[in-house]
Amino acid sequence: MSCCRDKSPELFHERVRTRGQCLGGLRPCPFVSCKWHLYLDIIRYHKIKINHESEGEEDIADVLLRMPETCALDVADRGPHTLNDIGIYMGLTRERIRQIQELGLEKIRQTEGGRLLELLDHEIDEFEVGDSTCYEILTVSS
Repeated sequence: MSCCRDKSPELFHERVRTRGQCLGGLRPCPFVSCKWHLYLDIIRYHKIKINHESEGEEDIADVLLRMPETCALDVADRGPHTLNDIGIYMGLTRERIRQIQELGLEKIRQTEGGRLLELLDHEIDEFEVGDSTCYEILTVSS
């Protein structure tokens, strides 16, 4: 695994701008300001939430090395994950991930996206696969 501290400082002036540029790039990803990076989140009113705290005098490069994943898009590219896996990536509990998932699904149902699904005779189907809950958009037959 290559590490951000092994690279020259000049590299950091060439921050990636697209997913295509990011694919195959440095891992752990050194660009913590990227909106897809899992190290921190910008939340309401421009507050910063650190998802993975440092331990003692540890610097950010050490934290990045300790994180199981640094890019949300890399995680998504590998397909479905359990709530527990996502909790590990985000530094949250499985239950908190389930709560966030429910809030997201409810927002979809209450917005234009949910109304669009209704207009197209589609619905969100929830089903279990082992210990995981999966969601699929289905066509509703009349």
